[in-house]
Amino acid sequence: MKIRLNKGIVNFLDLCDYYVHSRFYSRFGVSTMASVWRRDDSKYWVACFTCADGRQLKRSTKTTDRKKALKIAVELEQAALHKKTRKQLWTVLTDLQSMFTDESIKQISLQAFSKTWLKSKRLSTSETTFQSYDKSCRKFTEYLADRALEPINELEKPDISGFRDHVGHQLSATTANHDLKIVRMMLEDAKRDGYIPDNPADGVSTLKKTQSNKKRRAFTMDELKRVMKVASGEWYGLIMFGLYTGQRLKDLVMLTWQNLDLEDRVIILETSKTGRVQRIPIASPLLDFIATIEAGESSAARLFPQSYSTYKRRLVNSTATLSNQFYDLMVEAGIVKERSHKATGKGRHAPRAVSEISFHALRHTATSLLKKAGVSAGAISNQYTHIDDEAKAMALSKLPDLG
Repeated sequence: MKIRLNKGIVNFLDLCDYYVHSRFYSRFGVSTMASVWRRDDSKYWVACFTCADGRQLKRSTKTTDRKKALKIAVELEQAALHKKTRKQLWTVLTDLQSMFTDESIKQISLQAFSKTWLKSKRLSTSETTFQSYDKSCRKFTEYLADRALEPINELEKPDISGFRDHVGHQLSATTANHDLKIVRMMLEDAKRDGYIPDNPADGVSTLKKTQSNKKRRAFTMDELKRVMKVASGEWYGLIMFGLYTGQRLKDLVMLTWQNLDLEDRVIILETSKTGRVQRIPIASPLLDFIATIEAGESSAARLFPQSYSTYKRRLVNSTATLSNQFYDLMVEAGIVKERSHKATGKGRHAPRAVSEISFHALRHTATSLLKKAGVSAGAISNQYTHIDDEAKAMALSKLPDLG
């Protein structure tokens, strides 16, 4: 028989059990409002109990025995009413479940769960994304040191905020917020899988990014000529493509002959950051340069095979080596000063000073040159996106010949 109460339909036998247990606990001076509940599609009973602040909580008991489940519910409520911490409540639940059921709460260390979680992500994410996850998780376990070998349910909110602050101090707010995001994702899956009662990363705020005093700038014409003078091999071509297409280094390194439509004089590519397919007219100086490159054996061959090989060897921050090579070119051209961790005394893991000029500055350079040539702001802002090929080609024709 089922009875309708304020909280819904309750089995009559559940009420009897609750009444008997309530009388039993009251007899010994313990009052309780704990109860049990079961979903129609589940065989396990759920403990419903009240905390000292009046909040109603629910925890699965992992038992099919109503009486055992009610005992667990009562014990949990008594622990909660005495203002036990989350960690203490979890310990109570672990002990009770082991006592009353054949199944104990799953225990796993943070380090072990991290490895299992990463293994699952390897199959569902790209290699670059996986390496990013792996790097963040390794930093977290290294920060925790020996505590990473303890059960994952031992983690507390200060552990997460402390890690965030540690990374923010050593590297940057951007890196710290990225690592925090990955750790929060991992712990959310641990919660879903029943290893932790809640996610200790919830409520840990991101760090505020400070405005850098250095602003990115474009190359001057003199600087462009100097860096192209010292550039050789594929770097000369990458700089030409960077200036006349405005694309990121990674997208240029990925180019194949199939991306080039020399008959229509356009480059067709899908950007790695936005996934947007773009049609970029080939400016005359760039077309002349392409004519000097030895064609690949197939349309799938890379335009810059050596740079692509370097990119593939680096799975985390894939263009880091190439970016460093370009910086060395700028040093050789006398545009920037040589950088060294030894000179700062901060070590290799210290945050590297942000340079005001980099390969991406070629994009800003093209914009600056177009403005000087009198190209409208609307045409510049839409240079590589929404306007037609003829208008794009006309705008690009305003760029100087640096070949």
